[in-house]
Amino acid sequence: SPSEPIPFPHLLGFSGTFTRLGRFLNRRRLADDIGRQVAAVCFAHAREYRPTGDPECPYEQQAALAHEERDWVKSAYKKPEDARDDEERAELSTERIWTSPVVVDPRIAERMRRFEIAPEVEERARTIEVPETEVEGWIKSNLRALGIWTWETVRPAERKGPNVGNVDDE
Repeated sequence: SPSEPIPFPHLLGFSGTFTRLGRFLNRRRLADDIGRQVAAVCFAHAREYRPTGDPECPYEQQAALAHEERDWVKSAYKKPEDARDDEERAELSTERIWTSPVVVDPRIAERMRRFEIAPEVEERARTIEVPETEVEGWIKSNLRALGIWTWETVRPAERKGPNVGNVDDE
């Protein structure tokens, strides 16, 4: 049966605050991507996994969620030589599953399939337009309203001045 890797961005720590803020303000894009992937699963349209052409990871399965590894905590990459004491060194010397490369058996990899949304369904979905103001949350809608109010206050849409009427018609 086919599979579909669905991303779940999760960033911890104080230094990732601006990244998290950017993701919060652009979460519609993530929701659209996840919705597209779930729709592909619901429509049950699948394709073969494609070879990447990279000698380091020749299978698409190995690089499916590689972009999420940069959000992992630093302790996942810590080496036993960097340990502070013997207890931590013993813990770090155990097998590290997270940082191990994905091993794929070629016999299984060539038979694996991945869900993919059909082009005609994708085109039909593009015709449906839902404005972002209808789906955004309370915080973002209030921030948007505050920004619009501020912009209209600072730079009005039309010039305000005396209304003298039409001078040509007397």
